[in-house]
Amino acid sequence: NVLTLDPDPSHGLFAQVQSGETRAWGVEVEGHADLTENISVVAGYTHLDNEVTKSNGPDLHKHPVSVPQDTGALCADYHFTEGALAGLGFNAGVRYVGASYADIANTERISGFAVVDAGLHYDLGNYHLALNVANLLDNNAVVCTNGLASCDYIQARTVTATLRYTW
Repeated sequence: NVLTLDPDPSHGLFAQVQSGETRAWGVEVEGHADLTENISVVAGYTHLDNEVTKSNGPDLHKHPVSVPQDTGALCADYHFTEGALAGLGFNAGVRYVGASYADIANTERISGFAVVDAGLHYDLGNYHLALNVANLLDNNAVVCTNGLASCDYIQARTVTATLRYTW
């Protein structure tokens, strides 16, 4: 039920029908480790072999638009458990999105990119306060969602503050 080009030209140049199929095979691994009482690490990697297996258009036997073969992430968190800084922690990580195609014929390749994220957090009893920054270095990578006419920059640096209370 993937959208493909409508083979009937009377419906318009950009009309689509729900007649396509895609297939994705791959592997995804994720690991969580507490290296010490204060340091934890999370890592993940995905590799996909994806293909359009049924279509009315030029994307037959090609890779779907904007679906990278490889993605990965690595994040480390340090938190103080004793002393004057007990409850305070900070983290940093990197996210990678591999190259993908911007058009259904797979002629325009969009480069992969990596972004760095970081944050501070403080736990005080039932309260958890956090300040997180996504895309810390304000990377200006490009992503395309539906052909070259639908390309845009990734989300700019974003700062988020949260306060959570646990019952």
